[in-house]
Amino acid sequence: MKAATAQFQRSHGYALFALALVLRLGHALAMHSAGDSTLYLDAEVMARTAEGVWSALPPGDQPYLLSPLYPYLMAPFLGLDELLNAGSPLLGLRLAQAMMGALTALLVARLATGLAGQRAGWIAGLLAALHGPSIYYEGEILVAGPQALLLVSAFYLAQGAQASALPSRHWFASGLSLGLASTLRPIALPLALVLLVQGWRDAGVASVKRILAGLAIAVLPFSASNLFTSGEPVLLTASGGFNFWVGNHEGASGLFEAPPGYDLATDPVARRIALVESGEELDFSDASAWWRNRALGDMANDPIEALARLGRKGLFFLHPVEIPQLGPGFALARDTSPWLRWPLDSRWLLLIALCAPLLSRRSRPLWAGLCTYGVLLALFFVVGRYRAPILPIAAILAGITLDGIWSSLAAGQVRGRAVAGLLIAVGALSLLIQEGGMKLNERGGADLQARRAGLELLQAGRGSEAVPLLSEALTHNDTPGTREVLGMALAETGQAAQAAQEFRKVLAVDHTRPAAAFHLAGLLLGPLAGDDDVQRLATTREAEVLYRSALDARPDWAEAHFHLGITLLRQRRFDEVPVTVERALDLAPLNAPWRSEAMRVLEIARARPPAGEKQ
Repeated sequence: MKAATAQFQRSHGYALFALALVLRLGHALAMHSAGDSTLYLDAEVMARTAEGVWSALPPGDQPYLLSPLYPYLMAPFLGLDELLNAGSPLLGLRLAQAMMGALTALLVARLATGLAGQRAGWIAGLLAALHGPSIYYEGEILVAGPQALLLVSAFYLAQGAQASALPSRHWFASGLSLGLASTLRPIALPLALVLLVQGWRDAGVASVKRILAGLAIAVLPFSASNLFTSGEPVLLTASGGFNFWVGNHEGASGLFEAPPGYDLATDPVARRIALVESGEELDFSDASAWWRNRALGDMANDPIEALARLGRKGLFFLHPVEIPQLGPGFALARDTSPWLRWPLDSRWLLLIALCAPLLSRRSRPLWAGLCTYGVLLALFFVVGRYRAPILPIAAILAGITLDGIWSSLAAGQVRGRAVAGLLIAVGALSLLIQEGGMKLNERGGADLQARRAGLELLQAGRGSEAVPLLSEALTHNDTPGTREVLGMALAETGQAAQAAQEFRKVLAVDHTRPAAAFHLAGLLLGPLAGDDDVQRLATTREAEVLYRSALDARPDWAEAHFHLGITLLRQRRFDEVPVTVERALDLAPLNAPWRSEAMRVLEIARARPPAGEKQ
């Protein structure tokens, strides 16, 4: 890119930022008012990591499995929730991400203006500000919003280097921004090749060194942490092999489809499945390699189908539906939040963006970044939240394309008409493809909707309404996750025996599911404890086994450690109680509702003589 020839006016920037911020705050508050407070998928896993960060716990003995950086962003907001006793988890983070989204729209406008002028800047800025899926993802507890800001910042800083009196700082900051984006999700890291080529062409070897230095400062601390905590040489995360298998194994659709026995909450990289199926002792990087090699074997056995699958995933990347993964998605949020109901979908944004090099040579680095990201995503699997971070870049390119068509048509040039005709033809083809063979359920399935609704009813104290809803969902799709929530609803409404039956069904299918084990153990200590000492001892011992099973899957589950201590106390194993209860207190937040009871259990155990001594 050459030096910017125009700048987005400051007053226009204030107006665009305010518009984008109002839309995002409106959406965040609408979802908050609707009771949207449940953390799903990655958010649930990363929230547990963030709790450990906030409590200054040791990092553990495994490499990063999901986003390395995002839990550190979450941690202070979890601490704020704890101090304020907030009813909606991480509302402060959602509002902060709304501001990040507004800043992203402003940077989009400024970058497009520098490349193609004021009109292109306004078009691009409005596309970014009004794009419903972007508003949605920026309000979710996901890496997509912050990563989008960092990706745009990387290219914005690279563009500004040529007009700066201190270009080396711009190149360094550009590399740092891209490095931080990569620590949110490593798929962004290969975009460094685009920045390095741009820097070398614009400013020579010195800029390449600055970019690499910025990348290293962002990435290497997490690589070092992986090595020191686990002994494994993992650059950022150990999830790449499993994600590659999901998108490329024999019979893969190109979307996320979990293998039997997979539990994202306790084993997001499917290491346990790899251990069982391989029959070997695998660390996390070995398990990742096992999944990757398994997928490569399937691809080698049928290369024609593998290539066809890659093409299918490329079409999914251009699909209008915001494809959900395992949890609720954009379509369900749109039902609740009117701030998402703008007609622009991601398909048109991407199709228009891909035409930018036909009208502007200066758009080529951004176009290369968009295409690189799309190819990388197609190598794994396609879901809406993974596509979202690159959409602001697409908005810049779309603004340049539309401005170029406008200018070309006004000047009577053939090129603008040709590009407009191409867009119409490709858009019509995309509609035919969507309706003809790639029509997707944008709501993620009835079981997912019911599970989400059931959890929200439970949190609102309306378990009696959740039971029929979840029971009906199970008649259509019997999944362990939905059955777990049904068990929780039955337990809340006093139907302990029926709840225990549901949890036992879940554990019969997958004995490693910690939530089912935890809740069943709670019933055995409570309403199903038994009528005499013999029965109570038997149920207590079974509860101990269940709590230990839950802790095998989730070693840092504070409440499970506490209840395990209760089972030991009831068995008069007083010398074993302090270890597990102290562990629970170390892991628990200061406002844990059971903390005072745990302190009493600890006092009782310490007041009793050790095993073998007379009282």
